[in-house]
Amino acid sequence: MSIELFEIVDGKHLRHSLASTCIVVATYNRPASLERLLRLLTRAQYSERVDLIISIDNGPLSKELIHIAKKMDWVFGRKITRLAMENLGLRKHILECGDVVAGYEAVIILEDDLLVGPYFHQFCRQALNAYESDDGIAGISLYSPDYNEMANLPFLAESSDCSVYALQSAQSWGQCWSRRMWNQFREWYSTSKTPPMHSADMPDRIYSWPESSWKKYSMKYLVESGRTWIYPYRSHSSNCSEIGTHNQAVTNLFQVQLDSTQHSYFFRPRHDLVSYDIYFERSPRQFPELRRDEDVPLIIDLYATRQKVIGPALLLTVRTLKRAPVAQYSMSLKPHETGSRMLQSGIDARLYQIEKGENIDLLSRAYKRNPAIYSNIRWQDAMHVGLSGLKTAVSRRFRKKV
Repeated sequence: MSIELFEIVDGKHLRHSLASTCIVVATYNRPASLERLLRLLTRAQYSERVDLIISIDNGPLSKELIHIAKKMDWVFGRKITRLAMENLGLRKHILECGDVVAGYEAVIILEDDLLVGPYFHQFCRQALNAYESDDGIAGISLYSPDYNEMANLPFLAESSDCSVYALQSAQSWGQCWSRRMWNQFREWYSTSKTPPMHSADMPDRIYSWPESSWKKYSMKYLVESGRTWIYPYRSHSSNCSEIGTHNQAVTNLFQVQLDSTQHSYFFRPRHDLVSYDIYFERSPRQFPELRRDEDVPLIIDLYATRQKVIGPALLLTVRTLKRAPVAQYSMSLKPHETGSRMLQSGIDARLYQIEKGENIDLLSRAYKRNPAIYSNIRWQDAMHVGLSGLKTAVSRRFRKKV
């Protein structure tokens, strides 16, 4: 950790022994948000000693943030309040927060506009015990999304008897890293500090995220390393989406219900979990009825966020290609891939045979969505989705012209 960048405010605690887990709260210019999160942290349940670091990025309201941090009483371990000597920006600040794991077994990073449930630490400890030895796991999310931010559409993970599922998406709204997980990402990042090169390996909109986004790099790391994250079915954090570095207006679009029930968690090995890729698309291996030839990959594009497909392949998509589909399926069931998995006939999703050597630009192909997919979005959020989609379409059209 580059501790030289920080002034340690609560230095008297530095001589104490370390806990196995550290919670790091990253805050910048949001005193009310910080105070709310710290209050929730003091009410949570901890079965072991837990250290707390309140990391303040330097800004106009730093003195007020320090005052809030210092008056907080933390009885579960040592507490450190640290202030960056200069303004780091969000990406560098989060990276510095993650580097804290050098002195711990694991670190839990919480941005100040989050809420946490009472058993978030219990979930993290049990998930770490289950997946720390799995090299394919890159991180553990506290947040359980019901919205696919890559497509601006609802997301519903298929239920199972397990407490978690796999989703190849880094999470900034409540994240847990073991030392192994963080060091692997940091090693990759040390050789990839330039902006990620635009290619058809992840949703197009990720490349439009600002350079202040650490998640932009973490997502690229996932596709290049082939690793994934573990997500809970019942969320242990929620996002208030208050005005900040990457948010210009308050919205409750990303608010989810917090799990407030104490219970033991059940985990299966990664390969036995319900799984989704970086496009929020279900793993092709979980469509056994469509896998006619194991040598021909099945590509899922039900959110219409993939950029291209190269044959040979079977493509299951909502897009319309200039050829007859092999089969057509309904998307009226929940989750929306269920109809295809059950071979239920319909007109929403089409299965196409892509021949060897074909390279199809999917972004140029038209599609029409099933209105049922939008059924649980408020009209205010639907308007937000529509404007966001228009902005993305204009941006793509402009990029093609230049």
